[in-house]
Amino acid sequence: MPLLKRFSRLVGADLHAMLDQIEDPDTMARQGLRDMQAEVDRLDGEIARLVSRRDDLERTASQARADVAAADDRLDLCLHEGREDLARGLVRRKLQAAERAAGAEASIERCDADLGELQALQARRQETLADLRMRLDDLRAAPPPTHSAPAGPSPEEVEVALLAEIAARRPS
Repeated sequence: MPLLKRFSRLVGADLHAMLDQIEDPDTMARQGLRDMQAEVDRLDGEIARLVSRRDDLERTASQARADVAAADDRLDLCLHEGREDLARGLVRRKLQAAERAAGAEASIERCDADLGELQALQARRQETLADLRMRLDDLRAAPPPTHSAPAGPSPEEVEVALLAEIAARRPS
């Protein structure tokens, strides 16, 4: 078993070393940059969708408030003329419009909260994106790493070592 465990560790280490050589830091940084840009673009779309939804809700709330005011004016007229039969229908419409206005205003509040969270997240993502761009620029400005093998002993050192070996093997 220890032999099998040692062999698996050796294979794992070799695979990790091979992956380290394959991964180009510049390529990895550019991919990270693309991923973060896609996230920022996605957040931009969500924010635009929420702003549009909020505008729709504002129009709905405004229209509902106008319906309440119109029903209130008509209700005054009906009650002034003693037409309670017509007033009942107007009270129903006024209550429905008030419910629509309240629902739209509650949705606007939730939309505002979601919008605030998304905008904060987008600001953090844009900050990260700027940081990634700066790192990529630094990486491109840095000299490329050298992966050369050690130079080894100089020819003079080899000659001196050979003479020492010959001298050591000579019979005295």
